Amino acid sequence: MSKQVLINTLREYFTSKGGFMTAEEYKEATDAPYRFQIVKRTIGTWPRLKNIIGEIKAPEPVEAPKPAPKPVAKPKPAETKKSDG
Repeated sequence: MSKQVLINTLREYFTSKGGFMTAEEYKEATDAPYRFQIVKRTIGTWPRLKNIIGEIKAPEPVEAPKPAPKPVAKPKPAETKKSDG
């Protein structure tokens, strides 16, 4: 496993969680992609990891597009009878 793969995986994990976690929160997480000790051994310190990954913000909720209004059927004009004559 390369350091860059670990960083990208952790960046995706933290983004899904809504932001960067503290070391204690990460240790307690049951769905963490790597054990804490593996991350610490590869990166060094937790503040260094935060510095490498950078600021992670929770994704903005995307509103569903509003459905287009249904077209209104225009009434057909009444046919006029022409009289011959």
